[in-house]
Amino acid sequence: QQSFNDWAHKVIVHMFGIGQDKTSHILLKWCTKQSVPIEVANVPMDMRDNAQTVSSNLYVLCSGHTENEAHRIVRSNADYNGLEVWRQLHLRFCSNTAGRNRQELSKLVTPPQCKTIGSVRNAIIAWESDLRQYEDSTGQFVADDTKLAAIQHMAPADLKKHILLNAEKFSTYNDIRELMFRLADAEDASSAPAPMDT
Repeated sequence: QQSFNDWAHKVIVHMFGIGQDKTSHILLKWCTKQSVPIEVANVPMDMRDNAQTVSSNLYVLCSGHTENEAHRIVRSNADYNGLEVWRQLHLRFCSNTAGRNRQELSKLVTPPQCKTIGSVRNAIIAWESDLRQYEDSTGQFVADDTKLAAIQHMAPADLKKHILLNAEKFSTYNDIRELMFRLADAEDASSAPAPMDT
């Protein structure tokens, strides 16, 4: 699912790059929520103005940037309807069942603990990407207390103890995130090779 989400994000960014306005992003999100086949005629009026253009551009992008089963889904649409293709691809590769949503939320709430401070930046960035994907796909926002607990869970043991002992100082997600990034930067600086004498 993650590789599909990454691919879908690239397609959306590409749509912006070829001049589609912000409405196209809203339209693509609308498509993923539909349970019946989409035609331009049944797109809501407030998104219909450029729906045909978005659909055509989307079909071309999906046709050129898919392989195997995904490409067969694209080719099976004889009307070159990119909006319906987008819906079908999401239905096949990014199905948001209740069970999967619970599983994704469970992974967000209890992320793996980092062994070293040097690994926390990548772990946090990956976790935040998963968080955005979960919130975008479900329409549910993760509570601040849950995010705070999750980032504490990622901290290496010594740092986690420090955060808990100084809870009044590190009381928000951003407080802890900033601390962890600052410490990771300091570790990078201290382990960087000394400049060579010339």
